[in-house]
Amino acid sequence: MLNRVVIPLVSLLLLIVLFALCTFTVQQNELAIKFSFGSIERSDYQSGLHFMLPLVNNVRRFDKRVITRNYPEEQFLTSEGKILRIDFYVKWQVNDVGTYYKATAGDEDIAGNPIRVAGHCFGCTAGQGSSCGGALKEAAE
Repeated sequence: MLNRVVIPLVSLLLLIVLFALCTFTVQQNELAIKFSFGSIERSDYQSGLHFMLPLVNNVRRFDKRVITRNYPEEQFLTSEGKILRIDFYVKWQVNDVGTYYKATAGDEDIAGNPIRVAGHCFGCTAGQGSSCGGALKEAAE
């Protein structure tokens, strides 16, 4: 009599665990990317329930809401010799999770690093009021 109760309960428990391992949900405020053995398999998931193979696939989720990042105050010296103190914040949002992951490996700190273009800062116009002074610098290896 005990086997008639235990075997179906254990089987049901195993099915529930298998279902939980093979599914993932994407919330409305999330973007998801599915990997297959470490490479991107798919990144265009809508919100809802989705399936995957455990041990083969893994899923990472990213916030698709607007993200605000505050930066500490920096000091710059103007051409007149005055100190200019600047603090700022950046608001951004991930629209294409595949491109975002390829560029940052999913690390928000990398996404917030200053952008450098050919040795100049991003806002530089070859030294016209920029902090790098327009001097091309060799990239530190």
